[in-house]
Amino acid sequence: MLLSILHHAWLSFRRAHYFSRGVGIRVLIGFVVLSLFWYMFLIGSALPGILQNLFPDKQPLDVMLSYLLFLYASDLSLRLFSQPVPRQGVAPYLHLPVKRSRLAALTLFRSWFSPYNVYLLALLVPFFMRTLYHPVSPQAFWFMILGCLLLSGLSHSLGLFLKTYGKRNALSLTLFALALVLIIVVGWVFQDLLMVFSGKFGQALLEGNTWVFLGMGIAIAGIQPLIRKNMEAGFYGLGSQGSTRVATSGRLGKLFHRIPFWGPFWELEWKLLMRNKRSRQNLLQAPLMIPLILYLIIYSPAGSLTAMTPFILMAIGSYGFIHLQYVFSWESRFFDFVATRDLDLKSLIRAKYVFYALLAVLQFILLTPFVLIWKPEAYPFLAGVFLYAIGPVYCILFYAGLGNSTRIDPNQRAFFNFEGTSGTLFFIIILIFASTIPLYIAGSLIPLESPLGFSLAAGVTGLAFLAATPAWTADVFRRFQRKKYRNLSKYREK
Repeated sequence: MLLSILHHAWLSFRRAHYFSRGVGIRVLIGFVVLSLFWYMFLIGSALPGILQNLFPDKQPLDVMLSYLLFLYASDLSLRLFSQPVPRQGVAPYLHLPVKRSRLAALTLFRSWFSPYNVYLLALLVPFFMRTLYHPVSPQAFWFMILGCLLLSGLSHSLGLFLKTYGKRNALSLTLFALALVLIIVVGWVFQDLLMVFSGKFGQALLEGNTWVFLGMGIAIAGIQPLIRKNMEAGFYGLGSQGSTRVATSGRLGKLFHRIPFWGPFWELEWKLLMRNKRSRQNLLQAPLMIPLILYLIIYSPAGSLTAMTPFILMAIGSYGFIHLQYVFSWESRFFDFVATRDLDLKSLIRAKYVFYALLAVLQFILLTPFVLIWKPEAYPFLAGVFLYAIGPVYCILFYAGLGNSTRIDPNQRAFFNFEGTSGTLFFIIILIFASTIPLYIAGSLIPLESPLGFSLAAGVTGLAFLAATPAWTADVFRRFQRKKYRNLSKYREK
């Protein structure tokens, strides 16, 4: 049975309509992932010297051990928001004499073969090679590596348990967000005590303390049956939540509908976001961009602030930067409706732009008081990058979307899903980053300090594109009209 299910999973993947498309982009993404691991290895090799310079009165190993638990707490947070639960197509097996427990156990077993369980070793192995293997002993090195693997396993188990426990709704997600904020606040207040505890815990690992290893192993083993039961219980919920989600767009959707002119288009967009798994998961993870932006802005030295532009550009673009990469492909499953109904497509396209621009504005408003309080001198830079993101960047994404005629299923998972991705789309993102080069040149010619000159160039360019929004959205509409039937033919392909 196990081999049959694995064979079925391979056939499902191999026969997918998007399998033969974008082979080049898969190779390119694989190269990027390997490059990231290589850079993590280089950082881990250089980390002892970096920590020695930052903390001259401490040993690099002691500094790492005091932050070890913080590192794996960050790993758990990353898993909660980005690591997908392995999916098993159980519907075809539910009418067969196959035990649900075996299906759940197989799914749980597959979940352990994930890059999330080993990626930190690319950073930690070279670090501990330099600080443990030769200076202390090879035995201490292997004890520490084993401890890190168990910490990854514990993080993996906790993440899966939390993601498979119960039914996720607005109330549970709100409570989870509040609990996460509370944990972060408590961790910040008691940071010194937690660092001392982390240091002692790390010391116990490198000494090979049997009880510490045994405790982590028992915790991991004890969580596995709970995860399996959660997965097994989820099999019976297949298709049980369709009617209520389709019948209404919620209170916010009704509020959108009351807005004159733009309202019906925004309600339609909101339904698309909330009724499909892929777009909904991306939207729920968008708030994570706020602490990322604050970290980059506050802790980056003034001289290197402009070097953070590509990262801040993706984050300050809010949800729109991710979603608009497939701006005209999200409706590919419903494109017969869009193409044949008497819709005002020009207004629909313009409403899409305004909708995602307003989401970015909301994020920028939330960021404003924190930046003005903690680092007010960086606010002009943030404002300039924001205007550039919702102006030229969104414009490039709309034009690029005209040629992205690959069909996608918006109800599939959000992460490591290459459906709809193409080599052209990848190079469009590179083009967006490269488009900031003229801003650096213009900023250097303006007789202002480094961030201010760049900020002024980015802000003026963004305002110019915002002022020209009616013109370029009308041009996008005309091009869309000429290509919609060709795209419709592509969307119907399997």
